[in-house]
Amino acid sequence: MTRTKRRRVVSLTQTDKKVASREEKTQRMRQLEKDVDSYKDIYVFRYDNSRNELFKQLRAQLQDTSKIVIGGNKIISLTFGRDKATEYAENLHLLADKLKGQVGLLFTNEPAGEFREFFRTFGVPDFARSGNIATERVVLPKGPQAELFQPSQQATLTKLGLPVELKKGVIIVTSDFVVCNEGDVLTPERAKILEFMGIKMAEFRIHLLACWSRGGAFEEL
Repeated sequence: MTRTKRRRVVSLTQTDKKVASREEKTQRMRQLEKDVDSYKDIYVFRYDNSRNELFKQLRAQLQDTSKIVIGGNKIISLTFGRDKATEYAENLHLLADKLKGQVGLLFTNEPAGEFREFFRTFGVPDFARSGNIATERVVLPKGPQAELFQPSQQATLTKLGLPVELKKGVIIVTSDFVVCNEGDVLTPERAKILEFMGIKMAEFRIHLLACWSRGGAFEEL
């Protein structure tokens, strides 16, 4: 039987490391409650290789039927409820238990099958960052590289460790240079060189972890 939603009095102390006023926290909790009431399904998801611009594009793509919420896991958990006695809606505390680590929420009114299939195949290539694993061997060959590098980049390329010189306005690589081997952990310098070369080794992905549906159904995915 679906439980009637109830207004609860909760303590807001130590709910978020960010400095925010009590009023702001209360407003956010009220908005989260409205979101629970407005969408039929709520997913917890994990994300890989995220950038603000990529999330901005995804939000725009889903804005007609869905909403993405990232950050403030403690406030979300407090709003959803930490156990049966404090949950905002039936079994919603089970979803709150999944709010650990690098995760977010997806509120949606999309059909479950189509929504899950979309994210099963969703992926956006992106430039790797420091700490990412190289997916292939990349060698920058000796010789002129006018198509890759601008003359004004010589100082930057030298700081990155590339053996380069400038001749007649053209960047010359003076010897073959192994940027990375497959399986290498990329340093900031190597990741930047790959970006200069236009090589994308990372992928922005969303992994759906669990779903709560209106009425109290809960499913781990």
